[in-house]
Amino acid sequence: MANKVWKDDKLAVFCLELGLSLNSGIPVNEIIYMLSEGEEGKKEREQMMLIYKSLENGNSLTKALEDSKAFPVHMIDMISIGEKTGNADKVFMVLSEYYNGKKETKSAFKSAFTYPAVIAIMLLIVLFVLLSQVLPIFKDTFNNLGLEMSPIAMSLMNFGLGFTKYFSVILILILVFCLIALLIYANDSLRIKITDKLDGFFSGTNIGKKLAIYNFASSLKLVLSSGMDIDESLKTIKEHTTNKFVIDKIDKCIENLNSGESISEAISSAGLFPPLYSRMISVGFKTGKTDEVMKEIVERTKSDLSASITHVTERVEPTIVIVMSLIIGLVLLSVMLPLMGIMTAIS
Repeated sequence: MANKVWKDDKLAVFCLELGLSLNSGIPVNEIIYMLSEGEEGKKEREQMMLIYKSLENGNSLTKALEDSKAFPVHMIDMISIGEKTGNADKVFMVLSEYYNGKKETKSAFKSAFTYPAVIAIMLLIVLFVLLSQVLPIFKDTFNNLGLEMSPIAMSLMNFGLGFTKYFSVILILILVFCLIALLIYANDSLRIKITDKLDGFFSGTNIGKKLAIYNFASSLKLVLSSGMDIDESLKTIKEHTTNKFVIDKIDKCIENLNSGESISEAISSAGLFPPLYSRMISVGFKTGKTDEVMKEIVERTKSDLSASITHVTERVEPTIVIVMSLIIGLVLLSVMLPLMGIMTAIS
């Protein structure tokens, strides 16, 4: 069975431990052995020992990590560049920040959309009970009075009863869908392909664009830390990017650089960053403080993304509640108003 690539949180910790240890001068094979001794997961411990044995056999760290099949290609490429340029410890530290950022971004999306989804499901359950259990009682009451429910109420009740009749079929379909989702999640290559398709679908939205910019900023910070110049960095990021929005911008930026534009002009006119961020990058290159500048840009793009997610959430939640409340209110009014009229006439 193929090894699963480690999750972002585990990659972040692993890179941090390696970065700190390499910076202290400890040989890499001893670092891996110490990390394997402290690893709680059996599978991960076995992978760490395979890496250790590969290093003992004279292989490079890049080769050892690649053979373990536990690490993403992007990470392996960055480590390879770091080893060649003598910046491996620095690359590992930036990789740790990179994967921490990815983990926090995913958590932000999950937190932002989980609560609205729960609210929607609860309101749908209430609506289902109302249509399939409550409305039939009102129908019997109307029949006893020699009346009929309104066409709207009858249609809604028939929909609820139909849903109840085919509930077992619908439940099986839901379970099949969940099973397919689990199989996709368990398959790394398939999950990545699906994720890439979703990225392409949402890339034109406001959140999609800000997510793309944040990911680009994080990737640029990462590749620049390995010792690459800006042109090589852009080409490397393009190789590992599937978002068409970013790819088109990178192509335009490279074209601008080749035509003689400065870094800030090329990035700004390509639309990769706002003019302020482009000027910050230019100043960073001129002053030799690229790392500090890119760290600031990553934090700012991350804050912009978080603000956009919060803004959407604040609009989605009340919208769901209002729409579902109106539907439930319509159902109740369609049966209560005629009954109230009858009771008024009788009294």
